Amino acid sequence: MKTGLKNFEDLAFAITWDDRFAKGPVLSLKAKADETRLVRSMARRYGVKVVSDASACKELLDVEENWEVPESCYRTIARLFILGRAGK
Repeated sequence: MKTGLKNFEDLAFAITWDDRFAKGPVLSLKAKADETRLVRSMARRYGVKVVSDASACKELLDVEENWEVPESCYRTIARLFILGRAGK
């Protein structure tokens, strides 16, 4: 998803990990603009933590939906997981 977006609040990503199907985390959803509000609303509705992080958005922009996240992003994914667990 190449984009000229300057406001990373207009992006949303969902990351899943099921070791039965993938060796690492998978970018299972990528949304932009109006879709972002819907994704965040649905996440909150179902108790999924929402974490805002511009640097993570930059790293994940070029990862295709339903692809494994590259190992170079693992630290970022771990940080997001920790932030989500802390409720921030």
